[in-house]
Amino acid sequence: CTTLERKNPNDLCRETDAWFPSTHNIGGTPGFENSVFSTDETIFELLSASVVSLNEVELHFSGKTDSASLVNASVSIGNSNLNFASSNPSFSTGIFASNTDFERGKVYEIQVGGIEDCAGFATNTFSTEVYLHQSGDVILNEVLFDPTTTGSDFVELKNTTAFDISLNGWSFGYYNTEDSLIYLPFESTAN
Repeated sequence: CTTLERKNPNDLCRETDAWFPSTHNIGGTPGFENSVFSTDETIFELLSASVVSLNEVELHFSGKTDSASLVNASVSIGNSNLNFASSNPSFSTGIFASNTDFERGKVYEIQVGGIEDCAGFATNTFSTEVYLHQSGDVILNEVLFDPTTTGSDFVELKNTTAFDISLNGWSFGYYNTEDSLIYLPFESTAN
């Protein structure tokens, strides 16, 4: 039996790579320093940004942010400031809204500043690009509608751009034998 140990019990901001199996010969270290203990500095950074609606951008950070700094962050696209809209419970993701809609098929440069990690350490200013897809950017590439008895139906989508495109909110649908539209949950197996 092996326990899970926190890599650094003093680093509560870390979201990824925080827990590891104990390497101690008895499987755990209760009352002693964790066998996987390390003081490696966690680099707090902007991991990704994506357009999630016509006027909202979602920012993903490598750890928990200070909630007040997330709400008061300086997030802008060009000369337009974005306003904090919402966050996930750990404040590692924030959604920021624009007062105007983004244009489809256009690349936007986002500037992010004033965000602190959950321990209160200020971060650098981040800059990244996002793209709002347009019609034809995602195409049907392959459809299997009548598989063998051991196979599965599937639809393959192809992103024809060099940018990540969020499929959040997308769904598939078909008409059943009673001519009713049935929506299927979207399951991604992106590579």
